[in-house]
Order: sequence, then structure tokens, then C-alpha cells
Amino acid sequence: MNNIITVLLCAASVALHELGHAAMCRMLGLRIVRCGIEWRSGSVFIDRESGTRPQNIAVSLAGPAMDLLLFGITWAIGWKLVAAWNLASFVWQMLPIRGHDGYNVIFRRTHGKTC
Repeated sequence: MNNIITVLLCAASVALHELGHAAMCRMLGLRIVRCGIEWRSGSVFIDRESGTRPQNIAVSLAGPAMDLLLFGITWAIGWKLVAAWNLASFVWQMLPIRGHDGYNVIFRRTHGKTC
């Protein structure tokens, strides 16, 4: 696969990760305030209204779930490098480090920002 296409697919994977969070917000009836890219750090974010603890957990897990789904799809069609990116994104996001989805699942009671 062409290197430029690989980079574009990996960037699209990041956007789809965030869309996973946004889709779960919509499913749960949580209002999305804004979303975008923090250019200084390169992070992508969604600001949303806070929900109940189970809603917050579901929203936090939706992004990594999208990473796993994308891993399976890209692995199945033979895009091994993009598949590895999505698997690494899943592992990275599930780490219990502040700002990661794993941290939000374990430690945060309520929050309005999903990274």
C-alpha cells in the first residue's frame, strides 16, 4: 500500500475513534458542545455535557471499541500496518493515564471532555 494512503488511513482512524465517542453521545442523548483538534498538542477532542457514571463509561469505551472494530476490518482486508495502528491506538487509549479513555473509565466520576 502506498505510504501516503497509509498515513491518510491512520489519520482517518483517529477521526473515527472520536466519531465513536460522538456516536455514543448521540445514542445516549448527551449533547455535544464542540469538537476539534488542539493544534499545539495535536490531540483531538470532543467536549460534551456530562452524563451519569454508566453513560460516561459507555462514551469513554466507544472510541477504543471503534479502534478494535477498525483493527478487525483492516486486518481482514490485509492492511496490516493500518491494523497495527488501530490495535496500538486501542492499547494506548486504554492505559489508565490522565487524558486517556482508560483513565476516564477507571477514575473519573463525571466529565464533559472525552479525549
